[in-house]
Amino acid sequence: MRRTTILLLAGVILNLSMGRALAAVYDVDPVHSHVGFRIRHFTSKVNGEFRTFVGTINFDPDHPKQSTAEGTIQTISINTDNEKRDAHLRSKDFFKCDQFPTISFKTTGAQVIEKDKVRITADFTMLGITKPITLDVEVGGLMNAPGGETRAGFSITGMINRKDFGMNYNIALDRGGLMIGDEVALQLDIEAVQKK
Repeated sequence: MRRTTILLLAGVILNLSMGRALAAVYDVDPVHSHVGFRIRHFTSKVNGEFRTFVGTINFDPDHPKQSTAEGTIQTISINTDNEKRDAHLRSKDFFKCDQFPTISFKTTGAQVIEKDKVRITADFTMLGITKPITLDVEVGGLMNAPGGETRAGFSITGMINRKDFGMNYNIALDRGGLMIGDEVALQLDIEAVQKK
């Protein structure tokens, strides 16, 4: 009886330790990640991205609700494939890069929607203003790469209103309406490497 009890306890301890081992910290790999956005311009949409960013994800595939993430984006790295427009976006009319060099976020909670789909809440800071936002995350899974490291993948989408963060610049059009939309669609495709 005692031997059986000891074996059961050992099994429980092993399972718990294995569960903890699955929770790990991952650094965002900027070479294989993309931080993008889309916003209305006149009657179409313009796509853009930020090329310089860092992030850390504490991810547990068995308990995704307990996972956390935070990241920082360098605003000066904005790119829309148009130098004149990018210079304007870096100016006081939009990102005020000299005064506010970074955008940051830190998760505050998570809800499992279905398998491999999680809805997270985060504190999002832009132009010195912090507001809560909601993002949908599709978990791509884990994979052992040829180099021996473990990689995790995530696709993240959401919407923010730029005016919530004090970005109010716009131009009224002669036929009515405004040149630029207020709603900004976010699209992040993240590949991250497990810390050793």
